[in-house]
Amino acid sequence: MKKALIVTMLAAVTMVGSIAPAFAAEKSKAPTVERKQILTRAARTAGHVKITGDGVRLRAKPGLNGTVLALLDKGTLVEYNNEGAYVDGQEWLYVKYGSLEGYVSKNYVSFKY
Repeated sequence: MKKALIVTMLAAVTMVGSIAPAFAAEKSKAPTVERKQILTRAARTAGHVKITGDGVRLRAKPGLNGTVLALLDKGTLVEYNNEGAYVDGQEWLYVKYGSLEGYVSKNYVSFKY
């Protein structure tokens, strides 16, 4: 009798254990979708970053070979909108400085100012 009860309980635990991960996986999909929607809204939001180096190059294209449009001084505030690229081993932010628009290396900006 005890043996049959133990076998039945083990079978029940095994079944519940195999159902729970599938249910948990279903639940985890919703926050991912919500986070993507938040990131999409954030990508449209403009902000400012502060240039942290002297002579930081504003380039027409992301990367070290992009044409230099301007040299930016330390402390200069530029607009950005979360767009960018990863080129030449660096992250490049798409920014606007006056009437110029281009890319600066993320290594030379601060989001705190």
